[in-house]
Amino acid sequence: MTDECDYLIIGGGASGWSFTDTLLGTSKQPLRVIMVDQHITPGGQWNDSYKFVRLHQPSSMYGIESMKLEVENSSDHRATRIEILQYYAEVQKEFETKHDFEFVGDTTLDLAQLTENAAGKENGNNDYVIKNNTTGDSRTINVRKRIVDARNLEPDLPISTPPKFKFPADTIAVAPVNDIVTSDNKLKQKHFVVVGGGKTGMDAVSHLLTDNNVSPENLLWVVPNDAWITAREKIGNCIDLLYTCSKLQASDYADEKEIGSDFLQRGFHQWEKQGHIYRIDPSVVPTKFKDATLSLDELKILQGAVPQKVQKGRVSEITDKGEMIFQDGTTTKLPFPVEDTLFIHCSAGAFNFTKSNNSPPPIFDKNTIIIQDMYGTPGYCFVGSILARLETMADLSDDERNAMALAPKPSPPTSPLGASGGDTVATVGRDHVFVQRARNLHKWLQIPELRDWMFQNRLFHLSDSDPKTVSDKLDYTFKVLQDNGVVFD
Repeated sequence: MTDECDYLIIGGGASGWSFTDTLLGTSKQPLRVIMVDQHITPGGQWNDSYKFVRLHQPSSMYGIESMKLEVENSSDHRATRIEILQYYAEVQKEFETKHDFEFVGDTTLDLAQLTENAAGKENGNNDYVIKNNTTGDSRTINVRKRIVDARNLEPDLPISTPPKFKFPADTIAVAPVNDIVTSDNKLKQKHFVVVGGGKTGMDAVSHLLTDNNVSPENLLWVVPNDAWITAREKIGNCIDLLYTCSKLQASDYADEKEIGSDFLQRGFHQWEKQGHIYRIDPSVVPTKFKDATLSLDELKILQGAVPQKVQKGRVSEITDKGEMIFQDGTTTKLPFPVEDTLFIHCSAGAFNFTKSNNSPPPIFDKNTIIIQDMYGTPGYCFVGSILARLETMADLSDDERNAMALAPKPSPPTSPLGASGGDTVATVGRDHVFVQRARNLHKWLQIPELRDWMFQNRLFHLSDSDPKTVSDKLDYTFKVLQDNGVVFD
């Protein structure tokens, strides 16, 4: 069976849906779009997430541009997993009613088709084969315009990603975070070791302390490195952070000849004073920045676990006696009886930007679009939306689109455990992820049609700002960076 469509979207998660929404909403001609996802129902990774997860950021920043997720008159609403899955089910129905759109669940496409048949596709062979995961039935889709890989921002989840540390399964109990939810909130073990310091680890610690009434002395939290955490009450953005850092550089450190490694740290310390960010342990200066957000109440709950926190890097092995061996060779003995301890796996590694490509190609490339992290602030919904808007601006060439959609190169893995999550607080240069986002935004502001659309988009984190003010901040930031040795194109 052969079918046709203009765009074939691979991945039914946040970026895939926001791309499709803007594509259908801004195209000047009718389009047929088919979306394929490995899950039976839409929502991507939310189908596999642990039951007590909520959005990190307010619901007003999530979903598709044309349909609100947040509860009416609630600026601080954070949708639950169930609410998000219901939302995307409604989006699917809306698209199928108003557009020539089809969602095909429980189905996959081998990404090797994107490269193995590249030569054939250049000659007009734009057929792709999708396969139902349950029945094994295949279906050939002829794509008239482009195939869109929306899986490049798909996160690794503990439920589907084995722990990177070794352990004897016959004596050590290890479970993904999903398994700490029980019907009666009673777990078999009395002692718990949470392995992972990202938002999943934070959620697990908070859930154990509150919903499961675990006493802090019965909980051990293994955190590879401390990170700055976004304060939910006063969410900032990387553009204002760079501006803050630049003002400090120009006023208090004007005698320095170049940008130092503490350029970002100064800004983070200033932001901490202003209430934009938190750190869980006030005695430790974080070395990472994660997009995770916490409220002040959540922060206080987690700080109750700080006395029982171990910070020695990544766990590489757990022995049969429960002793943890870290990547640097140091060890920590288990303070609990091993037979009554559950190790909770929360260290899947978050977002895997190289899931489909070890060296990502340009985002826009002939017959393909590969959605990448070219403006992940505060999430990836706007990324999908802005890339679709660039696609529907027919007067732009792919070279022009790619020039204003710079994406960070994947960090080399730290063998054998992989890179730790979060952006490193290090020396800022032209290729730093924050600077790349600022450079992309600066280029978008130069195109009136794109600028006007962007500041009316509910997913754009600066939509309430004045465009000229944003542009002035960027100009000032770039001048300070250039004056201090950062070279741009």
